[in-house]
Amino acid sequence: MLMYILWIKRMSYFTLVFIGFLFIFFDVIDTSPYYTLPYYKEARERLDQITLYPDNGQVFSGFSKVNITPDVKKQSVPLAGYTARNGNFAKGVHDSLFIKAVSIHVGQTTITMVSMDLLITPPEVYHSVMEWLKTLPNPPYLYFSATHTHAGLGGWDPSWIGEEFAGTYQKSLVDLFIRSTKQAITESLNQRNRSSIGSTTLSAPKFTRNRLNKVYGTINPDLHCTYIIPENEKPIILTAYQSHATVLSPKNFLLSGGYPGLLQLTLEQSLNVNALFFAGAVGSHSPAYIEGTHYPQAQELADSLSNKIIRALPQIKLKSTIKINALTFPLTLPDLQFRVHKYVKLTPFLGRKIISPEHSFFNMMMIDSTLWIGTPCDFSGELANEIKYFSSHRGYSSVVTSFNGNYIGYITPTRYYYDYQYESFVMGWYGPQMTDYLMDILRHSILKITQHPY
Repeated sequence: MLMYILWIKRMSYFTLVFIGFLFIFFDVIDTSPYYTLPYYKEARERLDQITLYPDNGQVFSGFSKVNITPDVKKQSVPLAGYTARNGNFAKGVHDSLFIKAVSIHVGQTTITMVSMDLLITPPEVYHSVMEWLKTLPNPPYLYFSATHTHAGLGGWDPSWIGEEFAGTYQKSLVDLFIRSTKQAITESLNQRNRSSIGSTTLSAPKFTRNRLNKVYGTINPDLHCTYIIPENEKPIILTAYQSHATVLSPKNFLLSGGYPGLLQLTLEQSLNVNALFFAGAVGSHSPAYIEGTHYPQAQELADSLSNKIIRALPQIKLKSTIKINALTFPLTLPDLQFRVHKYVKLTPFLGRKIISPEHSFFNMMMIDSTLWIGTPCDFSGELANEIKYFSSHRGYSSVVTSFNGNYIGYITPTRYYYDYQYESFVMGWYGPQMTDYLMDILRHSILKITQHPY
């Protein structure tokens, strides 16, 4: 009897420990409506207090690019993009990688748009550059994005999840990116070439697919092109497309810009221009091409997109005088909800050991009648369609890009949240409210930036 009582006590103890363990490390998913929660009310109050004043006038522009391709024979560098590579090093170089910047000056306002031939804009790079920006006498509004190449340099994030996707952290690579970004920004700012500018959005539906919902999911077919012609300098083409740069598979071990890099190179060689690529709303979209280990397919996609752009350029209406405006809005995030089951998450304390951001931001740039919206994530093409329709009712076209420097995972339609899929389950880090919350704030920001006070 005594042994039985002792066994009961031990089991009770272990049961209590086990229950305590569950409470410490696990919790149920919070499904509270976002509009009832403090972070939303705080964000809306801050947004409502902002008054934006556009600048009007003559366009001036500047461009710069900096080569960041290392000598892989002298330096071992990890490739970023696939966990299946296990952080292995590049074995060679197929095509060079760059950080590019274009500065657009109108009146007293300057926007500098930076594109990196990297998987994402590394957060450490972004924060370092922003601190440096404070030392400049007349700092521009910065708009970051990346091409999202899955064959680019890694080693830029010391976190567990960062090293899973980008290999072992290398401070020397991060320093290279920071130094090169500052150089590209500075050189583009120092140029003020009188310019004309115009844009168009083309449709290229046959080259992308909805990988999240192959049956009922919609696609965003937009291939955007902004065309800048400076006096006495090469023309500049800014383009964005909604498809992951995954034509090259994990079996590829050569550094490359993927199809975005080849697209830029093709435009530059065909037209004698400077070209920048910004990853669009790629969060649910992949190439319609069969993914392979070789480069002909990537080049074919690049050629197909470049041909569309080349044919459209003569029809673009150019202006020398435009309006311009910019908004960078800090975004308080919901509690981290890193899931281990459909309805179960790690507690925020444990989740932050894996994923750190508790605050984020988005950018919104008005360049004449086009809104550029920079998001801190893999933003879904399906959601970009909603933004496009909303913007059009305000008389504006829109370009939604991903990877603005503060990565918070995938933002996909809420209806997919409980699906056991990579985008929604593994990479949906901030709960079922996050998409609706962000879309709400984006819509109100569009109203704000397009509602001129005079």
